[in-house]
Amino acid sequence: MEGTPSLATEDEALLTRVQVEVMALFQRNVGLADTLPGIASRVGRDPGLVALAVQRLVERGILTKQGESQGLPKAAPRRSAVYRYSPPVVQPIGPAADEEEAETADEETDGAQSLGSPHL
Repeated sequence: MEGTPSLATEDEALLTRVQVEVMALFQRNVGLADTLPGIASRVGRDPGLVALAVQRLVERGILTKQGESQGLPKAAPRRSAVYRYSPPVVQPIGPAADEEEAETADEETDGAQSLGSPHL
């Protein structure tokens, strides 16, 4: 994946486990916003490994990265980036979804007809 260093097979397996742990942390705490050191502390893993896992989760759109001072002089105080869970958008599929769409259309049609619209 672009931007993420490649690792040996055993390291990839460990990194995958850490990604799952980080995802589980954010899924259990949907409103959580934390820095890399905070996330590493919460999951009890090495901060460098957590940084790689979080980077991959950001690349996949599972986490979002907010903040982080960039381009400042070295003497300027830096803000750490904050990471948040980006829940997936779930679209219903199948017969139940079709029924919901039909009900919504009926409600919209009923509302329009009650306002005097001749046909919808």
